[in-house]
Amino acid sequence: MNNKNTPSSVGEILGEAISLYAKAPLLFILVSFFPAIFINSIGHLTLPVTESVYLEAFKATVITSVLAGFHASTFYLVWCASRQKPLLLPYVPSIVIAFGPRLFLVALLLSATALLIIPTVFGIFIAIYAGVRLCLIRPFIMIESMTPLQAARSSWHLVEGKWLQTFAIQFIVLAFSAIVFAFGALIGSLSESVWLALLLQSLIQSLLAPLAAGVDLALFDEYKSS
Repeated sequence: MNNKNTPSSVGEILGEAISLYAKAPLLFILVSFFPAIFINSIGHLTLPVTESVYLEAFKATVITSVLAGFHASTFYLVWCASRQKPLLLPYVPSIVIAFGPRLFLVALLLSATALLIIPTVFGIFIAIYAGVRLCLIRPFIMIESMTPLQAARSSWHLVEGKWLQTFAIQFIVLAFSAIVFAFGALIGSLSESVWLALLLQSLIQSLLAPLAAGVDLALFDEYKSS
């Protein structure tokens, strides 16, 4: 990361995130994969399939929010790598227990709120604006041990004046994620196996989770030091 007083560019911040990912990619992916395949499988077996678009969207929101809680482990390991600390797997369960419920609550509330307001007039613009301002909730919760409300306020203030840069970075990451998911869906469509589709979905989520954690950390460190 840039140690000068001049702000880092979008490319430099993304480069920092990728360099964090590259420190232990296989470990990050494996730690992300096991909860992903478990949660996706449980969701498939227990949550009924409906014809309602909203109910299906809410079901996906619940599953994704639970996974966000479990992926506290991924963020913890990426943070350790960023601080040149040992990547200690025995600490992972306690990290999930300590931070997982808060991350799940935040993800569920934000996603459910977005589902409600996006269909309204200007709803998608409100959701995008607020989502960018609140994108650093996770680092505040896990690094500074804040409550979800405190983390939301801190993220909102930290991103102030840096919205366009933050949006550009998040847009690039989301666009890349969408392409990867579309490619996975295309491969899954070649087979009628639901379990193969779940496996591919879980693998893609596991590939992207460390990248998202690296972006959060790179943005957090950049904005806190500026």
